[in-house]
Amino acid sequence: PAELAAAWVEMDEKWTRDRFPFAVFRWSKAPLGFLGTGIAEELKPIQIELNYLLGKVQEIANAITNSLWVRNGENIGRISNKNNSVNTYTNTLPQMLTMGVIPPELLQQIQYLERKAYEQIGVSQLSASSQKPAGLNSGEALKTAESGLVHRVRSLMTPFGDVWEHAMLMGVRLAVANGDYR
Repeated sequence: PAELAAAWVEMDEKWTRDRFPFAVFRWSKAPLGFLGTGIAEELKPIQIELNYLLGKVQEIANAITNSLWVRNGENIGRISNKNNSVNTYTNTLPQMLTMGVIPPELLQQIQYLERKAYEQIGVSQLSASSQKPAGLNSGEALKTAESGLVHRVRSLMTPFGDVWEHAMLMGVRLAVANGDYR
């Protein structure tokens, strides 16, 4: 315990600088602990629900089958489901029926959750894909459309600037300590 901890301590001296030697950027502050909360952690509940719903869509899509209907006693020859296959029949043309559809409400819920994820982190789908809204061509209209994003980005730039400044100071201090700074 105490001996083990002492074995891990390489240097035991008083810290005299104003900051710790770590440059840390946090998307948002966590309720507890040193680390912050990232975008992935914020969106985890939505992503879990999206994964579940997309799995359901995949199950339904795989379950949708084509059925071949023929009259009793018909000679249908050779039938294949391969692309560009040549199939033969003798009497009546077999009927192909497709069973089932993916419920539109399920697809709407997936779209809703995607929009909600973008809104939760404060980025529009258009700006995430570097597109401008249709019909907005003037600079003033584009500024107004992006004002929400600018506010969100500005709120992140101050902490990011602090991290960048701290990282540069650490680099300068390291260079001075090693005698590489002129």
